[in-house]
Amino acid sequence: MQTQTIAIFSVSSILWLNLFFVNITFAQQGYNSNDNNTGNWLDAGTWIKSAAWLADTPGTNVGGATDYINIYGYVTRAGDLDLGGSAIVKVYDTLWITGDLKIAGSANLIIESGGILIIDGQFDGSGGSLSSNDGNIIIKGGLSATGGADINNTANGNEGFYVFGSINRSGGAKFNGGNQVADGNFLSETELQNNNPDLYNFTNGTLPVKLVNITADFVDPEVELKWTTSSEINNERFDIQRATNGQDFSKLGEIQGNGTTNELHNYDYIDKHPVNGISYYRFKQVDFDGAFEFSPIVSVKANLSTAEFYAAPSVIHQGNVYVFLYNVLDGKTEVLIVNLKGKSFYMKTMNIQADIAQKLELIGTDHLETGIYILTFASGVNRYREKIIVDKG
Repeated sequence: MQTQTIAIFSVSSILWLNLFFVNITFAQQGYNSNDNNTGNWLDAGTWIKSAAWLADTPGTNVGGATDYINIYGYVTRAGDLDLGGSAIVKVYDTLWITGDLKIAGSANLIIESGGILIIDGQFDGSGGSLSSNDGNIIIKGGLSATGGADINNTANGNEGFYVFGSINRSGGAKFNGGNQVADGNFLSETELQNNNPDLYNFTNGTLPVKLVNITADFVDPEVELKWTTSSEINNERFDIQRATNGQDFSKLGEIQGNGTTNELHNYDYIDKHPVNGISYYRFKQVDFDGAFEFSPIVSVKANLSTAEFYAAPSVIHQGNVYVFLYNVLDGKTEVLIVNLKGKSFYMKTMNIQADIAQKLELIGTDHLETGIYILTFASGVNRYREKIIVDKG
């Protein structure tokens, strides 16, 4: 009896150990780039790795122990990049490869909406690899898909899959599930120029300033914008710009450049009147001859303790609806008043200046019925709502 008990215990131990090691095997390991950071692919400071035993960077031949790579900042790979194994690479922000990109095996490359992949050389997909695009892919060379490669392009609007060179498909490769180049909905260099001239200029221009990094941080009640350059050519100044929707930028101020230099230079700019919520920053680098280029965009969320947004009076018997606001929105703003059934009673587009306290007259009670209404101010991703009660007695 004692021998049987020992045998049962041994089998249970083995099963437990097997399950333990299976769980370890399935743990995903990989890299996240620093959010809102500009860095180089082979720079350890660019990455946050999931385990201490991983290499400091993903390397130039990705696969093996690397299960995933997420690009949240602006990352540059100076040279070729190979993706293989079962690695999954997702681009949420910007990845710029100055050489060729090869993807093979069971690797997955996914460009999320709002993400940008720029390849100065060729794009080669082979094996059972999968590439999906919901953002912008710009290939300055050609595109080749062979074997079981599968390329899905579902980008729309201002986003697309642009190929400047030739496009070739062979074997069992698929474009959006089809066998023809036309099935991939690929676009040309000319179409990029017409559809998105800013992106075209960005991808084809050579920034006369070599940027090491750019960051934006909220330090209540200000936003600190910092950047470092390692070299500058004919650089007169940086125009600092801000937007609340990531598109409509306006100039805040300027910082003088250092002309032509091969030394490191650190810059900073303080936005003393930031907008409450999420804002987007970039600089416009201007040469002495007037030529210019834009930096990558960085975002930051400001939680201002001095921000104000309220309707007055909260209960209105007669007269007009007013709203008071300060440090909540900036630029083009959509204003909407609806009842609880969703019926619209007021809709208007206004230009709001964040750093100025404002009292806005919206609508008179002669246009409203007795009841409860929702007032919404919206600019980009930032929204503010206030309840209004109309009681005409």
